[in-house]
Amino acid sequence: GEFRQMTPSILQLEVTRIGGLIRTFPESNEFHNGLVRARFALKRFIACLEHAEKDTVEESCAQHIRTAIMNMSLQPDDVDTQTRDTCSYILDRLHYALHRIRLIY
Repeated sequence: GEFRQMTPSILQLEVTRIGGLIRTFPESNEFHNGLVRARFALKRFIACLEHAEKDTVEESCAQHIRTAIMNMSLQPDDVDTQTRDTCSYILDRLHYALHRIRLIY
């Protein structure tokens, strides 16, 4: 129950963290666009979690977090170490939430 209540708040922190990354890249940068897509998908996932019925979360919401994970994973080779570490941390949190959906919802 705690995980279910805390997940939207925890993931909102990752939305904020992604927003910080977005500001470090120019709008014309493809990685910037991927981060924007990831943030949007994560926001959709959070909204879906808050409104989905218990038995439908995997079916109706998981695609959003998978989209966020995919977009966060598409990093250019020349990204700096700090950005790479931040993305790795975010991805770890997203994977954790995705795997818990199967167990909890």
